[in-house]
Amino acid sequence: MTAASTRTVTRMFLCGRAVTSLGDGMWFTIWALYLINQRGFSPATMGTALGIGGILGLFAATPAGRYADKVGPSLPLVALGLVQALAALGYLVVDSAWSLALITAVFTGADSASTGLRIALVSAAIEPDERAKLLARGRSTQHATYALGAGIGAVIVATRSAGLYEAAVVANAVTFVVAALFAIRGWVPKPAADPEAVKAAAGRALNDVPFMAVMATTAVLGLCMAMLSTGLPLWVQRGTQAPLWLAPAAVVLSCVVIAAAQVRVTSRVRNVPGAVQIARYSGLALAVSCLVFAAAGRLHSPVLAASIIVGAVLLQVIGELCYVASRWELSLRLMDPLARGQYQGIAATAEAAVLAVGPALIAVLIGTFGAGGWLLLAPAFLLATVPVAWLSRRAVNRRPTPASYVGA
Repeated sequence: MTAASTRTVTRMFLCGRAVTSLGDGMWFTIWALYLINQRGFSPATMGTALGIGGILGLFAATPAGRYADKVGPSLPLVALGLVQALAALGYLVVDSAWSLALITAVFTGADSASTGLRIALVSAAIEPDERAKLLARGRSTQHATYALGAGIGAVIVATRSAGLYEAAVVANAVTFVVAALFAIRGWVPKPAADPEAVKAAAGRALNDVPFMAVMATTAVLGLCMAMLSTGLPLWVQRGTQAPLWLAPAAVVLSCVVIAAAQVRVTSRVRNVPGAVQIARYSGLALAVSCLVFAAAGRLHSPVLAASIIVGAVLLQVIGELCYVASRWELSLRLMDPLARGQYQGIAATAEAAVLAVGPALIAVLIGTFGAGGWLLLAPAFLLATVPVAWLSRRAVNRRPTPASYVGA
């Protein structure tokens, strides 16, 4: 692609991430109260339906990636944006557990498929050494606008206005339409690869066991996302003397640090060995943060407990920054360029699976075992990084030209 085309794709990618993240921040702040108070669902029914829908939605990313390998990533991205907009509007009319599960399956399926296709688009349009940097810029933008959307959502929750709740649902749907328009503006043409070669690559990602193993093991580190959203509120309330407002404040702190530091951290990872090393840093930081969270429960001073928790949150954020940078680099360097949609679909599915079960798992660990739950979680992060180096070497050695995958 020309330099001008690359700049266009970059602008449209960042604008799309900004607008959808604004809607995400607003929606995920209000969705539970909206479904319970405005649509009349009980917490148990809502949780069951959302769980079923989320699991069903996991199966969309890989077939969407395979289709993108044939036609290019832009057309599926536009279509998925429109599908997600319609699904978002569906939350205005859900009236049963089955309708909620169906809408959630479509919504989460389109979301996980879009995640993989956005990375495939960046892979197709951007030079190899600049891809992860652009993804990092997108994530920084995402967290900045997500925080803004969450602030809007908080105002809506405070007003308890049914009209504002419904307006927020509509506004969230509109963000996906706008993102689809950005995808049209930054259109990446169908790949010019040999059709026979593309055909021969069909299904290759599903047969690449080392790649799938790398994505599965590193995805365990994605449990860090649920540590702050689910584990910390439970722990602050039930296991420490820290004030309750510390939990939402920690989420804001996390967003600010990620927005400021993701690009810098990602720019330091330029090849597979570097990605493996930073994955180890991630596992270590997350494991230590679990131990520090557990230690906060033994302090009787609210000030000391809060200080210890802030330190644990910063360690968790470091682990999350390293995890994301490592995973991008590994998924981009270890994939087959003729099947980038398939490979990124598998990567997105593995991560989405962890994100789907993570909140429930963390809630059980912390809600049932308290400090012991943090102590059980810590070794999981360390063990997840142990086989990554060996599996990555296996994945590289499967390629016809291994050096081009390892990078500089």
